[in-house]
Amino acid sequence: MLPRFLVFILIFLLIVGVEFYFYQAVKTVIRDYSSTKKQWINYVYWASAIFTISVALVSIFIPPPEWNKFFRNYFASLAFILFFVKIIGVVFLLIDDGIRLIRFIWRYFFETGKQDAKEGISRLKFLSYISLSLAAIPFVSLIYGMFRGAFKYTVHKVSIKSSKIPRAFHGLKIVQVSDIHTGSFTDTSALEKAFDIVMKQGADVIFFTGDLVNNRTEETAGFV
Repeated sequence: MLPRFLVFILIFLLIVGVEFYFYQAVKTVIRDYSSTKKQWINYVYWASAIFTISVALVSIFIPPPEWNKFFRNYFASLAFILFFVKIIGVVFLLIDDGIRLIRFIWRYFFETGKQDAKEGISRLKFLSYISLSLAAIPFVSLIYGMFRGAFKYTVHKVSIKSSKIPRAFHGLKIVQVSDIHTGSFTDTSALEKAFDIVMKQGADVIFFTGDLVNNRTEETAGFV
């Protein structure tokens, strides 16, 4: 219990650190915005940050698998997405800060008196834009996948031809389906749609190849 608690504490501190560090990029980008725009952007950013931190704090005491299905599927997933995309942005900020630190040390010992503040600020703003852009791309993709892409089922048809297949198997139709993850659904409608598609294929045999649940067998309740 104690090791798991310590791990959660470390993750929580990491999330808080990432939130404050990523905000430096946001602050740099909006520096020239009007005061009203900056105020709204700050409100939105810190509201999302408080949401992510709150979810992390709750998960320290109540593991997500024990949460209500709706909160686990949407709240925990959204918090993870927000944190994940900021990690991507932070990587580029860390690279820039590392370069700036090395240059500062070099100038301090070997180039005393030389200034290059204008170039540094320009590069910082450029990398801040890059950081926010690279964070936005996976954010949009993951949000789309969470709310829309997860239910856009696709049938991939593959014909297998081989002289090694016995003649008795010629024309045999196999449907393979996997990754149902019943714990990710709040009702049966999406799964009913999936199974309708499966049954319309007129298969001779259906293979289900795993991931029926996310974490626990109880997730199948109501879907059997």
